[in-house]
Amino acid sequence: MDKCGTTDLFARISRHPDVVPNAKDKETMWWSWERYGYWLWSAKAKMTFLPNYISYFANLAQKLNHSTQGKGKTRLITGDGTPMDMWDFRGWKMIPQNRGLQEPKYLTPHLIQHINPGVKLIVLLRNPADRLYSDYYFIDNGEHVKNRTTFHLAVMKAINVLKNCQRHRTLRSCLFDFKINADLVKRKTRVHLGFYAAYLQEWLSVFPRDQILVMRTEDYSANPTSIMRRVFGFLDLRQLEEDELKKFNITTPKRVHVTKHKLGKQPMMTKTRAMLDNLYRSDTEKLSRLLNDEQYLWKGGGNDRGIVGDSTTQSNFQSPTNKNEQIEIIDT
Repeated sequence: MDKCGTTDLFARISRHPDVVPNAKDKETMWWSWERYGYWLWSAKAKMTFLPNYISYFANLAQKLNHSTQGKGKTRLITGDGTPMDMWDFRGWKMIPQNRGLQEPKYLTPHLIQHINPGVKLIVLLRNPADRLYSDYYFIDNGEHVKNRTTFHLAVMKAINVLKNCQRHRTLRSCLFDFKINADLVKRKTRVHLGFYAAYLQEWLSVFPRDQILVMRTEDYSANPTSIMRRVFGFLDLRQLEEDELKKFNITTPKRVHVTKHKLGKQPMMTKTRAMLDNLYRSDTEKLSRLLNDEQYLWKGGGNDRGIVGDSTTQSNFQSPTNKNEQIEIIDT
C-alpha cells in the first residue's frame, strides 16, 4: 500500500543480480491507471493498451534471449511495483463484463490472473493510522500549512464522506467509487486506503494464498535483512551470502526516499489516533482473521518514527505552531 515502504522494498529486490527492473524502474501504473486513461485523480489522461504494458519489460525479454538455460528455463525475474494496483479499482465500470452492475464482479486481480496466472504478489502493510498520517504529509492537496491539527480536521471530514456514502451503499461500493475517491482527496486525506482487508479479500478471492506474501512495514523496518531473505525465498530467487548482500547494497542501512523528518511534524494527537483506530477496528480484525495473525491488529499502537522508504517530503509545508496545536477540535 502507498506509504508503507514499497519504494525501498522494490529497490532492494531489484538489486538482486537475478532481478531485471522494468523500464519504469518501479511503478508502471498500467493496471490501475493507464489502461483506463487515469492519472492521479484525473480521468483525462492518455489511455494505453496491453502492448504498451508489455513494452515496459522489453529489457527483460532481451536479457532472456541471452541467458536461457536448459529446457528454455532461466533464473531471471522481473516485477511491477505499483502500490495503486492493490486498491485503486475506480475503473471497474470500464471492464465490459461489469457493464450494468451496481458493484463490480471483475477487478484488477481477475485481469492480472488472466494474463499471468503464476504471478507472485507481495503486499506490504503498515499501521493504518500511521500510514494515513504519512500519506497526509506526502500528498500535494493544496494545503500550505500542515500539522496535526489540520490532519485531525481533515480526518473528521473524510470519515463523514464515507459515513454518508455507507448510508445507502456497501463499504465495498464506496471504496471502489470514482467520485467518493475524489471527494476524499478534496477533504485532504485518503482514509479509504486503510481498509486493508477489504482490498486484500479481492486478491485472495482470485489467487491462491501461497502466491501472496503479506508483510508488515514495522517488521521490515526492524529487520530488513531477515525480511529480504524471506522475500527472496518467496520469489524462488537464490539466497545470497552475507558478502553478496553487502556487495549489492541489499542490507545497506541507507533508505530510499527518506523523509526529512517531516519538517517538524509532531506526533499525531491522541484523539485523532483513537478516532482512526475506531474507524479501522472492524477491518483490522477481519485482516487478522484472513491472515490468521494477531500482529495485524496493531495492538501495540502506532508510532511516528521514520519508516523505511517513507518519502514524506514537501518543501512548502510549515511546521506547526504552539498556537495551532492548542486549538481544541470537537469530534462530531
